[in-house]
Amino acid sequence: MRALRIKLEISSIIVVLAVASLPFDRSYEFCRRRRPGVVIDFGYWDVVWTEMVFQEDWDAVDALEKACEMNGFSVVFGDAGKTSIISINGQLNL
Repeated sequence: MRALRIKLEISSIIVVLAVASLPFDRSYEFCRRRRPGVVIDFGYWDVVWTEMVFQEDWDAVDALEKACEMNGFSVVFGDAGKTSIISINGQLNL
C-alpha cells in the first residue's frame, strides 16, 4: 500500500511540473503568429501557404488569384462569373 501511495505522489509531482513548464515551451510559438494569407490545399498534405496583405476591396476570388499569381500557379475557372474552380496549377481534383 505504501508503494502505491509513493507512486501516486511521484506521478502527481510529475504532472504538476509538466503543466507548470508549459508557459516556457516555445514549440507552440508558431500558433501565436498571426499573419494574413491564403492557403491552397491540393490534398494529400500538399499545402501551399502564401503570406499577403489583403486589400479592402478584395473578395475570396481576388485573394486566390493573387496567391496563385505569387506562386506562379495557373487557375482555371468554370465560368465567367468565377463561381467554380476547374483547376489550380494543372491539378483537377481539389
